Amino acid sequence: KTAGLAPAPVKTLNKKPAAVPAKKPAVPAQKPAAAPAKKPAAPAQKPAAAPAKKPAAPAKKNTDAAPAKK
Repeated sequence: KTAGLAPAPVKTLNKKPAAVPAKKPAVPAQKPAAAPAKKPAAPAQKPAAAPAKKPAAPAKKNTDAAPAKK
């Protein structure tokens, strides 16, 4: 019975320190990979939607609102 109790505390001590260092490098490795991938995707979609909406708004206002009110 005493021999079984001795290896028990040794296993818990070895498992805790191994899980801590293994989780730390995994977090920073995933964060930098997701950040650069999302950055170029956001600016690429914004400029495409902005120029498409700008020419559509002034074109409708000048042909519909101006001549219709005059």
